[in-house]
Amino acid sequence: MSSKYDQLDALVLNAITMVPKKFSEIYLGKTSEECRRLALLETGKEPFRVMDRRLQALRKAGKIKSTPKGWLRTE
Repeated sequence: MSSKYDQLDALVLNAITMVPKKFSEIYLGKTSEECRRLALLETGKEPFRVMDRRLQALRKAGKIKSTPKGWLRTE
């Protein structure tokens, strides 16, 4: 089943590597544009909150993890 977040998830996973990345390093370019597009669909939401929710969803799914230095891929 396809989700409206599939494109954003793919952009986030492409931005995150085995080197820790801070939120501000991930929330750039096409990723922030996609967050803005999704925020418009979810009336009253701020784009950076869309990004935060997807990071947490990907973390809970075991695809990424959070460290004090930033986000890392688990694969």
